[in-house]
Amino acid sequence: MDRVNESLQHAERKCQQKGVRLTSKRKLVLSALLSSDKAMSAYELVDLCKEAFNETIPAMSAYRILDFLQSHQLVHKLQLANKYVACCHIECDHRHEISQFLICRECQRVKEISLGNITKNELKHDVESAGFHLVNPQLEINCVCNECTTKVA
Repeated sequence: MDRVNESLQHAERKCQQKGVRLTSKRKLVLSALLSSDKAMSAYELVDLCKEAFNETIPAMSAYRILDFLQSHQLVHKLQLANKYVACCHIECDHRHEISQFLICRECQRVKEISLGNITKNELKHDVESAGFHLVNPQLEINCVCNECTTKVA
């Protein structure tokens, strides 16, 4: 739980520096995501907050909170699954590269890794060569994690 508390403290400082507040409900949702190694939908977060923290958060509030956290780069939205994960770089003060998400198709665990600028530029070039414009370079890749691979073997 120390990692969660450290990340919350960093998130709170980042919000203060931007002149916005990390309210208790925002902290609660962020804490739930930080505690999970799986992506969660807004409704899953509502249920978790009620069960684990005895806090009721209406679904519309959860969506507004997630929008806030996403706009301040504290969480990421996985577009394909329509779920959210805490950013693994909350405690970093440097500029981040493009996020790439490895998603286990068996257990739904998510791991965030960075996509280097060279790869991003190559991707952008390939997209433009195909007659498209890159809107969001975030990649979500279906994988099988080592734990699930071991279970199958």
